[in-house]
Amino acid sequence: MSTYYFHYQSDNVLSIMKIFSIYSFLFIYAATKAAIVLEGKTVQTIKGAKVTKVTSVLEGVSRIRCVDVCIHQNRAGNCRTAGYHKSSRTCYLSMHGKRDIVVVSDQTCSVMMIEDERGENVTQWANEVYDFSSEYTQTSKWGAIQLRGEPDAFPNGYGDSGLAWCPSVTNRLEFLEVSFALAVEITGVDIYETWYGGRVTAVKCFENGGYVTLWSGTATGYVEYARIFSPPLNTNCFSDRIRIEIAASYNWVEIDAIRLHGFLERN
Repeated sequence: MSTYYFHYQSDNVLSIMKIFSIYSFLFIYAATKAAIVLEGKTVQTIKGAKVTKVTSVLEGVSRIRCVDVCIHQNRAGNCRTAGYHKSSRTCYLSMHGKRDIVVVSDQTCSVMMIEDERGENVTQWANEVYDFSSEYTQTSKWGAIQLRGEPDAFPNGYGDSGLAWCPSVTNRLEFLEVSFALAVEITGVDIYETWYGGRVTAVKCFENGGYVTLWSGTATGYVEYARIFSPPLNTNCFSDRIRIEIAASYNWVEIDAIRLHGFLERN
């Protein structure tokens, strides 16, 4: 059982104004905002609010359990805010921040924002392709350039798409190396696999002139559905470059995007 230490810091009223242009009415909502310290992390709580983008849902849990799960997933870069509905005892975990919180009249709803002493835990998409082993074509379709930015093949589901990267041949070891706008202490890497996934064998970062292995594994078989592969990382690294190693076999492997999670400050 976990032991929690609470330190009450502030209590004020946050007023949020929303304008609905269709009816030209002005609505002003108020929510109570407070802060506690839980397991060394500051948890900002906004009552009468909810998250609009949800990554996972837990039912039949307490509010403390909801925060606890988010804090543990936050360490892996998988949770930033947790919405809670008291009446139904439902927890809504989210990777999104303040922009995706809305204030509602239901005071049984609340949102807990996780803040870390290392600063903001940011999420970013690859903005440049630093290097790659091969690409199916030198044009934009199936090219390494498709790794830049948010996924555009992934929302369409599993299957061959020119909007994702594909190697030039099968049955060969491949690698992709992408860079990001900000160097961070890496807490998570998401690989958007859209065709014949399950072939990633290593995730590395570039730090101090060399590669640091964040995760390594064995490619066995194929995953025949679109998925976000987020391997558990086993070491620390402060970097803005990620290298993905792939054991492509008899089928075409396609990857749509790579997302990086991490803190702006070193631990």
